[in-house]
Amino acid sequence: MMVGEREARRPRLGRGRNRLRLATGLSVALGLAVLAGCSSSGSGSAASGSAASGSAASGSAAAGSAAGNSSSGKTPVTFVISVRALDNAYAVAWVNGAKGFAQQMGYPASSVKVLQSGANDQAQVTQLQTFLASTSGKVAIAVDPNSNAITQSIVQAVQRDPNAYVTIFWNKPANLWPWNGYSHWVSFINFNGNTSGEKSAQVLFKQMDGKGGIIALQGILNDVPAQQRFAGLQAAVKATPGITLLQQQTANWDETQAFNATKSLLAKYGSEVKGVWAANDEMAIGAQQALKDSNMSNIPVVSASDSIPQVLQSIKAGTGIYASTNPDGYWDGSVGVALAYYAATGKIDVNSLSHEQRAFYAQATLVDSSNVSQLLASPSPSQYAADWTPTGVFSRSTGAIQP
Repeated sequence: MMVGEREARRPRLGRGRNRLRLATGLSVALGLAVLAGCSSSGSGSAASGSAASGSAASGSAAAGSAAGNSSSGKTPVTFVISVRALDNAYAVAWVNGAKGFAQQMGYPASSVKVLQSGANDQAQVTQLQTFLASTSGKVAIAVDPNSNAITQSIVQAVQRDPNAYVTIFWNKPANLWPWNGYSHWVSFINFNGNTSGEKSAQVLFKQMDGKGGIIALQGILNDVPAQQRFAGLQAAVKATPGITLLQQQTANWDETQAFNATKSLLAKYGSEVKGVWAANDEMAIGAQQALKDSNMSNIPVVSASDSIPQVLQSIKAGTGIYASTNPDGYWDGSVGVALAYYAATGKIDVNSLSHEQRAFYAQATLVDSSNVSQLLASPSPSQYAADWTPTGVFSRSTGAIQP
């Protein structure tokens, strides 16, 4: 769902890749937000998926959800996407990618179910446990865990179900690996945050002519991607003597928190601030709005990750945000469920995979004015067909994540 334009003094509360929105209501905590998917309209990014205004139809974790596929003679399979919320284009791209893959395999788009946790750790675990307990047939799951703390609970829940397999993205404890007794956890996929943090910072410094003070907005501090991206920024600062990091502050991946943090730092440092680095797009948007609100819209902003449509449009127009990194949410959602699907249907033998195939960094692209137009085209399943084979699912690996 595309994040809309904001009123001058009221940034809209949405979510980034790791948008920290407090779950409200018992229904969220109990994991009742199971959605059938998200239909899209509007232009999107081939990389981050449809820049869709999505409508999500409510569904249920019904036992018959997979059985409906059996009439076609295919193995009954339900595809599951577990994310925080669908009010962000990156999460919508996951859903659209999963639907694209499912349809390529001959399953209806309705076979893709979406679990929205509202950034509540316990809700995300409970949702998945409840779904697995009430769903028949094979289950192919892709999960973006809210935090490192619940990844083990998620993979243990899947491990207990003989018909379910899972791919995990972004978050896991440092000592937790798929090959340590988890034959139903196919792969862990991440993106090299050090590289994205450093390269995005280099774009910022170029806009600043290599000199001046910057402020930095970090994600959730115990998230590995946040740690890596900030380390990349620090490396870029160290390599550029004219740049000074005035102060860093966490905004927890959140647009509104980023708006407030930026306003506070601008009040403290004033004209010393010549640039803003943010660890993700949502925080970059919040920072950009704060700069506009402070009559400092000439100050450049960059984001280390996500390439959501609003940021891509800003990069193209040269109106404040100058770079992001594209992890390709459409690919993430589609390949996440594809890996689990091939394991569930016996086309991938999980125990025969190498360590690199079970924990790897995937390709991500720096997006700036030189290539942003390519990223604004809507994704087509034909672009991903080569990645949706039992061997092609590993084609974007850039190397093993080392224990």
